[in-house]
Amino acid sequence: MDDVRLTADLPVKGCREARFSHGGQYFAAATGPYVLVFSTYSMEQIATLKGHSGIVRSLTWRDNDLGLATAGVDGAVYEWEWGVEGLDRLNTADHVLKSAHYEAVVSGPATKAGTPLVAGGRDGMLRELKGGNVGHEVRTDGAKVTQLALSVSDRLLLVGTAAGVVRTYGFPLDAPTCLEMLPVHASPITRLCLSHDESMLFSASEDGQIFMCEM
Repeated sequence: MDDVRLTADLPVKGCREARFSHGGQYFAAATGPYVLVFSTYSMEQIATLKGHSGIVRSLTWRDNDLGLATAGVDGAVYEWEWGVEGLDRLNTADHVLKSAHYEAVVSGPATKAGTPLVAGGRDGMLRELKGGNVGHEVRTDGAKVTQLALSVSDRLLLVGTAAGVVRTYGFPLDAPTCLEMLPVHASPITRLCLSHDESMLFSASEDGQIFMCEM
């Protein structure tokens, strides 16, 4: 009753990014240029996503777990959706900008026009993508974008940077103005996470600190 016991051991070399689906029935883990997708309950590997030519730095599940998007240092953002044989790449939604070196991607709420994505990387730019095309583009303070989180209830995009600052923008990115800057860390932010009710924001960084902020 009081023990935490190992139920499965899944060898994924060099994994720096793993995400559960919204329903919790799947999780995806990035290893180099590949993404492995597992069933949470059976621990079976159900898909291997290949397409990136560089390390995959970020992944995000779409609304209703209909697929996911991946972003890598090769400057590519790819979308994947469920097909007859598992997850297939949606080639019509490919976005590649080699100079971007993407570090983070987040999926927005599904609309009739599709599911918007926001990607950010080492060039300090935020790009809102729809079907692989750049809809809106916003320049931050020039610092490398390291993490992204989206508050759907507040319609806010939260941006973590290599300068340790959390920047807040309205979503969609149709206005380039930064609403708030919160210099909480002294080193690059390595993770942003919202609580389930989106009332709290958690940030972690390379300086070994975790901050909790009320939304």
